[in-house]
Amino acid sequence: MMLQICFIQALIYNTLNPLLINKLSISLTNINYLIISSSRIGGHIHIHKIALESQLKYLGIFIDQNVHWGLQIQHISNKLMKHVGIINKL
Repeated sequence: MMLQICFIQALIYNTLNPLLINKLSISLTNINYLIISSSRIGGHIHIHKIALESQLKYLGIFIDQNVHWGLQIQHISNKLMKHVGIINKL
C-alpha cells in the first residue's frame, strides 16, 4: 500500500512540476477518467472533482470500461451509412 502511495505521489509530482514551472494550469471541467477492468473483477476508485466515465473517445477510438468494441463498430457503421446514403443519391 505504501509503495502505491509513493508511486502516485511521484506521478503527480512529475505531472504537475512542469506545469508549475511554465505557469500552466489544468481545467478540471474537461478531464475525465476511465477504469479499464475485466467484467469479472471490476475496479473501484474515486477521484475528487474529476468525472468517472463508463466510455470515452481517446485518439479517435471509442473505448468502454470492459474494452468491448461495440461503440467503435457502431460509430464506424453510422459514418458508413451516412456516406453510402450520399453516394446513392448521386
